[in-house]
Amino acid sequence: MRFICMVWLTSLLGLAAGCRRGQRRVSSDIRRKQTVSQVKNVQGVRSPANGQSSARLSFPAGTVISSDRETNKRYGKKCMGTDGRMSIPTNKEHFYRNLRDRYTNCTVVEGNLELTWLLDTNLDLSFLQHIREETGYVLISDVEVRTIVLPSLQIIWGRDLIKQYGKEEAFALLVIESKMHTLELPALRDIIQGSVGILNNYNLCHIKTIEWNEIISGAEAKYVYEYNFKGFPPRDCTPCHESCERGCWGEGKENCQRFSKINCAAQCNGGRCFGSNPQECCHLFCAGGCTGPKQSDCVACKNFYDDGVCKQECPPMQIYNPTKYKWEKNPEGKYAYGATCVNDCPENLLKDNGACVSACPPKKKAENGECVPCDGPCPESCTFSESQLQGNTVHSGNIDMFRNCTVIEGSLTILDTTFNGFQMIYPNYTFGPRFLHMDPAKLEVFSTLKEVTGFINIQAHHPRFTNLSAFRNLEIIGGRHLTEYFSALYIVKTSLKSLGLKSLQKIRSGAVAILENNDLCYAKKINWQRIMKSQQHRTLLQNNKSPEQCIMERNQCDDQCSGDGCWGPGNTQCLDCKNFQIGDECVGRCDDNLGYFQKPGDNKCKKCDVQCELTCTGEGANNCVKCKNIKDGPFCVDACPSSRYSNKYGECEDCHRNCDGGCKGGENNIGPRGCNSCDKAIVNLDLEVVQCLHESEQCPEGYFYEWVSLADKALCRPCHPLCKKCNGYGFHEDVCLECKGYMPSPTAAEITAGIERFSASPDLTRLNLKVLTRLGGDERVFKVWTIDGRIKFTMVKDKDAATGIAKFVYNVECVLDSIEEILVKAAAQKADFDAKNKGKGAKKPVKQTGKKPSTRQNSTLLKGPSPAVLTARNLNNSNEININEIDNILHQ
Repeated sequence: MRFICMVWLTSLLGLAAGCRRGQRRVSSDIRRKQTVSQVKNVQGVRSPANGQSSARLSFPAGTVISSDRETNKRYGKKCMGTDGRMSIPTNKEHFYRNLRDRYTNCTVVEGNLELTWLLDTNLDLSFLQHIREETGYVLISDVEVRTIVLPSLQIIWGRDLIKQYGKEEAFALLVIESKMHTLELPALRDIIQGSVGILNNYNLCHIKTIEWNEIISGAEAKYVYEYNFKGFPPRDCTPCHESCERGCWGEGKENCQRFSKINCAAQCNGGRCFGSNPQECCHLFCAGGCTGPKQSDCVACKNFYDDGVCKQECPPMQIYNPTKYKWEKNPEGKYAYGATCVNDCPENLLKDNGACVSACPPKKKAENGECVPCDGPCPESCTFSESQLQGNTVHSGNIDMFRNCTVIEGSLTILDTTFNGFQMIYPNYTFGPRFLHMDPAKLEVFSTLKEVTGFINIQAHHPRFTNLSAFRNLEIIGGRHLTEYFSALYIVKTSLKSLGLKSLQKIRSGAVAILENNDLCYAKKINWQRIMKSQQHRTLLQNNKSPEQCIMERNQCDDQCSGDGCWGPGNTQCLDCKNFQIGDECVGRCDDNLGYFQKPGDNKCKKCDVQCELTCTGEGANNCVKCKNIKDGPFCVDACPSSRYSNKYGECEDCHRNCDGGCKGGENNIGPRGCNSCDKAIVNLDLEVVQCLHESEQCPEGYFYEWVSLADKALCRPCHPLCKKCNGYGFHEDVCLECKGYMPSPTAAEITAGIERFSASPDLTRLNLKVLTRLGGDERVFKVWTIDGRIKFTMVKDKDAATGIAKFVYNVECVLDSIEEILVKAAAQKADFDAKNKGKGAKKPVKQTGKKPSTRQNSTLLKGPSPAVLTARNLNNSNEININEIDNILHQ
């Protein structure tokens, strides 16, 4: 009856290929059951009782042995159960071998114990004999083995429960439609959560004699028994052994039911006991009974098992030091792994806050096997609810949710329904939306994916689904959850021709199962042990395209691939290169003419630095044979740094130390061959930079310091041409600290030479002053002065080497002449003088009078020009000159 109401679903759903394939091989009875199981399982319905995924044969974790050796020694081997529910295995022989390998020597099943579709009555199930604890549920369905014996099973925790169509109860133990004669569970003491269902088992004996209230502990849990074979009464069973107090699990005294609850004294408060006396109560931390009153006498632990003792919690990883007022590492600390305390977590799980977890909580990220707080936003990681990603199955309704994901916290399943259309089924077995077909090209959204923490399950066939190149950047499959055959990578009955997983580096936990892919080549040649990190798992590769056929079709690894195999055709799909590697390509050599070099001891061809013209001798911009742009020291660079400039050889040289903000050349000025700017500069009268100075340098003689606040710069501006030293511009006494070419009185040497030098006359005119200034600034002139308004000067060329005095004095005949004309006339004066005195010996050009200039004359030294009064004497008796012409000259 459990499947009759669901038969009509087959024509509506068009479910996975496994259902359709099974219809050709099984009876109509089994076909109806398959329809129900696929409605519940292939589409990934969660059990309403516990919220756990029931995706097609998905296991919550890999088969692992606890890393704590002492715990293993006392508590036994832990293994991971299954989550396939009642779905029909594609290969029953493989399925049986899978069960045998999984549970051999296993004492604690983390997950569910599912014994289904064991149709050979001669199967040996003795590998189940060591199982003591089951953390999820026990399911026995469609079993024809005559006797199932679990002689050591003491406790079923029921942390994961299973529901049956048409039933409200969630079951921790469900035995349904099996032909076995006996189910022997003589050690079973406690079912912590969940009900017991014994439904329609035609031959099953003794089960009705069990006192289930002794075993069932859940507050709302119950015992449900059904026998719906009308016209066929239950089989006659032999009675329990005479030594049995009440019920039994089978024949013989070893199968008598044991009691540790209903016969306890009232002082045990409804708990367990090891006798009927008040002092024979089990410890509160015990579950399933005990052999004595201590925490170490428990059959099982209600909370955590730690090295033979039941505890409320595992020892914390940190303890508080009240003396030092700080937290310190606890040397006795252990991690909570399920209900066991261990020294270290399995590799496929993460450490977080003293526990082994399958995923990090919000605001934390996985790093070196631990969950650590994120610095800022956490890396892009995608986690989906069951309503978003039902049964891990990808389809057109959720494909866009994977866009830009780099890490998927969970698993991925690609089925026929991924491409052909997916029907959503809710936990109450009602229909949800039906999603339309999807082109395989849409899988390209997975091109950003680098890690899947669970498994990848692919069972899909489509003409355009020929490789997994959409997962070309996938590096890690975590295996925190596994699918059929303990697989982290499960590829069965697909249209794939190659895998294309060219970036896959690590499968942390779980097996690799690649089966019955008629067109698939390359997989057989892959060195899977290089990728798989778990020692407890193996590869299963069967019934794919034969190697001979692949060779005939030239579907072989590239010649440049090593013996580790490849993911597909071409030199970019190699697991490793036979010779050398350039990027993701395998090549025969590193061609330096293409800009590559080989690092000693490394088979990877390195690309020369982008700053190299082409060839190089090693890694980095300092090993270029020739620079593409500029060379700065040993390095090739795009451009010289701001403190350097490129010379004519294309090499960087330092700017002058006085430059600020870089330079275009090495000169100590601002211009096309000098500095871009400088903090301090010598400028000319037109404020053009003549030379840059260091900020610590003083202005040279003949210049005064000036700060330009608007430009935030310092200038050395030239003194007035009449000043030798100054603190500002002008020739007044308050700015001109020392005159240039003028002295208040003649020196002794000048007096000896017969040259009397007087201060400027009081009536010195502007015109005289301009001529005086220009002559004083000419480098050919040695000294300039005035006597009674008349301008006189000496020349550098006449300076005597012995005395340092020029002994010939020239007169300015006309102040309206240009400087050149004045000097030409002066030369004429010298020539005339030399001609007249030829042969007469040297004569002093000026008679020494021995007089000193007057105080009045000294006091008027260069105080500035007097009012512009042009007299006949000033103009050297040239009264004909027009006053306007004189003004024009003055303003030039």
